[in-house]
Amino acid sequence: MRLLTRLLARFGIPAFFFFSWILELLWNGILFDQLRLVPTRLTYWEAAGIWFAVSLLSVSVAIGSRSTHALRQPPSWRRSSEDLERSIEDVLPTRERVRDDLGDRIERSIQRRLARWTDADEETGWPDLGAMIERKVKRAFRAWID
Repeated sequence: MRLLTRLLARFGIPAFFFFSWILELLWNGILFDQLRLVPTRLTYWEAAGIWFAVSLLSVSVAIGSRSTHALRQPPSWRRSSEDLERSIEDVLPTRERVRDDLGDRIERSIQRRLARWTDADEETGWPDLGAMIERKVKRAFRAWID
């Protein structure tokens, strides 16, 4: 990719037309002639249009660009990998606690609703609640069969 970037930067327009021709040859030689994946051959100007679209997309997402936001920061602002690992470890237990609290709240809500459905006390434990649900389902099944 760096070679391609250098060629395009140095030669610009001639490189664009050269790579459009290469794209046309590859498309027609591989996709049309060998693999027969496309129904028609690609013209030179269609290849140039595809190459232009690919160039625009790669520039807009900075593919092939070596400068990223982290590399552009001054060295005093860069954080070492140990600092990043420590900060991640500080945040993760909090997320796990929040996730556990959410899971407990959801479980309690489901348990309360099932207890109401079976006409049991809302503080009924899961084993007793399971037996009550089983009895209620069996009664409903028997009523449906009869």
